Amino acid sequence: MSCPRKRSSASSWYGPQTRPCSVRIQYCLPAGGIGQIYPTARGVDTFARATLGAEVSAEAPEVPIPKVRARRAERPNATLLCRRVVADMVRTLPELSHIDAARILFVSGEARRASRATIRPLGGRERARISLKGRRALYCVTLRPKFFRASTPEQRVSTLLHELLHIAPGFDGQLDPDRRHSKMQGGRFEALLQPLVKRYLAEGDAALIGGLAHHGEMLARQWLERPGGRRNAREVYTEKDLFLGPVMMVTRRKLHS
Repeated sequence: MSCPRKRSSASSWYGPQTRPCSVRIQYCLPAGGIGQIYPTARGVDTFARATLGAEVSAEAPEVPIPKVRARRAERPNATLLCRRVVADMVRTLPELSHIDAARILFVSGEARRASRATIRPLGGRERARISLKGRRALYCVTLRPKFFRASTPEQRVSTLLHELLHIAPGFDGQLDPDRRHSKMQGGRFEALLQPLVKRYLAEGDAALIGGLAHHGEMLARQWLERPGGRRNAREVYTEKDLFLGPVMMVTRRKLHS
């Protein structure tokens, strides 16, 4: 028996990684030669390479770069911040000791003339019931676009205190009839409000007050379905009727120290 053919013939066709030829290839070649067994053209790189498509190609495989989604920075909750500021106001100012901040709903709403915020009483049988964590909300403070986009931090403090002064002393879901603007004309309401603003800015929680100086996007509670002023077929509203939506807080200058 003659010696096996040299391995160099296979290496010249398929590269140095090619294993020794089989007996069939060495001694039983077809008429077309080895190309009939391995129908591969010369000059093609047949070395197995890792590709995403599990295919062997003469061209360098394109390795896709995965898209990494940047994580959005956590956005503060504006309505939660306002509730915490009001709770701090109640602790700081004895004039507001009758108020329970947990039973006041804060939401973001549409513009209403030049108002920065409005307060609506929720007490009484004729009004739709709004329940928060199983407790009935007695007041709803709606923060208007001017509160977010056209106010200084001091004006936001003043706005919140302004709305709290309309709450009845009994905190029964009604407004104080003696503190309506129609009955306190000639600057009387401002004379009651401004001393409270100055005291709270001086004595209140600096971290909470500083939150009202935020500049950038925030989240705020908004109505998915807004209850009407009078009782209707839909009597009870809960957190399911609210959602957190983005609002832009524009503060062009920082809080004065």
